[in-house]
Amino acid sequence: MLNQHSNLRALHSLFDAFNDHDIDRVMHHFTSGAIFDTASGPTSSGTRVLGKDNIRKVFSETFKTFSDSHWEILFHKNLGDNRAVSNWIYTATDPNGDKVALEGVDIFVFEEGQIVHKNVFRKAPS
Repeated sequence: MLNQHSNLRALHSLFDAFNDHDIDRVMHHFTSGAIFDTASGPTSSGTRVLGKDNIRKVFSETFKTFSDSHWEILFHKNLGDNRAVSNWIYTATDPNGDKVALEGVDIFVFEEGQIVHKNVFRKAPS
């Protein structure tokens, strides 16, 4: 039960850091060997990003490209001692000035209070 409470605290802190565009605070939550599976990419699993340094580059690029990125949290939920899910609505303005709004979920795997895997799923307008 202690892990579950600390996992939820970590998710609240993580998304606060995302919304502040504070890459150091974001990356504080990830292990050095973390895995980030993006929502889109060349395979049905998106693109797999390996390691904290590579994940940092992806998130930093997102903050740069979408300078008003914001994640509105609908809920965080534990899925046992080492897994949790977050449901969110992401909003931003793309480089062309068009508004972006996407609903999605992240499935997280934790190890000793840090994220070892972040797997993103999202809906997109057609």
